[in-house]
Amino acid sequence: YKLYRILYSDGDGEEIARSDIEKIMVGKPNRHLSGSYGINLAICEYASADDLVRQIATTMAKISLEDAKIFAEEYAAKQHVTIDLDDDDINADDEVSLNFSLACPISQRRIDRPVRGKNCTHIQCFDLQPFLQSNQHVTGSRWRCGVCEQFLSVGDLLECGLYKAMLREAGSDDV
Repeated sequence: YKLYRILYSDGDGEEIARSDIEKIMVGKPNRHLSGSYGINLAICEYASADDLVRQIATTMAKISLEDAKIFAEEYAAKQHVTIDLDDDDINADDEVSLNFSLACPISQRRIDRPVRGKNCTHIQCFDLQPFLQSNQHVTGSRWRCGVCEQFLSVGDLLECGLYKAMLREAGSDDV
């Protein structure tokens, strides 16, 4: 009859008997325990997408317009662009532009609050609200970037100053 100590995040704790641990094991009631085991219990509070937007609106990391422009220049420099110099209409000194969509890849609607993951290597953003709404339901693609599918949590989101500026400059109907 061995006792195990359960510690809670507030520093409180209690002891539990081995027989109680065996009762917790679902699906294998006749299995005997040997070795070391750990139990992890997480009590989670449901938060709707609207609640999360309100909670993180003021604390979300932001990338300034200036920093986003630097990121965009570095991104553009890494792109492989081929120019057909046999065409008379193209000048070798012409600037090459990169186009980005103002439509969210998740909702297919105009982006309202542009975000991307802090570890994402692309410039394309997605809209915060549809991202959070799409993660309300348990699926295998939860908490994945809407562009590159990289895993990201709410804490990894960056609000993009460059996209905010592009959205301001574009007409409200432009996507």
